[in-house]
Amino acid sequence: NTWLILDAVSAVGCEATMEFATHTWEKLKEWTRAQAQVEGWDASNSGIMDYLVSERPVSLHVPVSRFLGVLVHQICEKSTEPLDSILQQVGISADAMVLVLEYPLRAWVYIAQVAAGMWRRNGEAVQNEAEFYRLHYWHFLFSDCDLLVIQLAALTLEPSVFFKLLFKRFEVEGVVVADRTQREAKMRSGMMQALLLLLVRIVAPDSKLQLNARGMARYNALQTLACEPRTHSQLMDPRLERNAA
Repeated sequence: NTWLILDAVSAVGCEATMEFATHTWEKLKEWTRAQAQVEGWDASNSGIMDYLVSERPVSLHVPVSRFLGVLVHQICEKSTEPLDSILQQVGISADAMVLVLEYPLRAWVYIAQVAAGMWRRNGEAVQNEAEFYRLHYWHFLFSDCDLLVIQLAALTLEPSVFFKLLFKRFEVEGVVVADRTQREAKMRSGMMQALLLLLVRIVAPDSKLQLNARGMARYNALQTLACEPRTHSQLMDPRLERNAA
């Protein structure tokens, strides 16, 4: 069903996509208000909430936030209007963009923490979940969408707000502390590296913000061939095949 929705969105006109995005945003607001009650924060306050991914529950399953990012991106491709104007038509203010960004960013930070070894005591299931998040074919619905939402937020939010939120979620505000243990220092160093890598990916010219589907397919094929020679069948990676369709 998810693939069918994504395929349908790319085929319909701008007006229908706008209507779909507006409805998705309303549903996301309802879900966010419910989450606010569970997590204990004020949903009417659009400021940055205190939330440590390393200490609180986190989920990789936030499809509504991801769909909204994809829909807004589709409208941008079909319309000549700037992003700020499109977000206003959907009903998303600059302050509300913090809520749109919150859950995809948590998922991204969680995966970075797994890579840094912060969840090692939770067993192989956590590592397997992180691999699934970035796995061929499925990352099209997970990490790619999360990165797209983060990029859209970077274009929308004030730089001070955006970077403050990144520093808080990656938990690197106090990274230079003399009395940390060697294990903690290694983990914080890994999180700082993950944050810097994310910033590079946000501004990378070869992304969905710059390239269409055919351009992305060509770029991904070049990146694959740069690693080592591949046959035609080896190049039929699900990601390349889908983007070229």
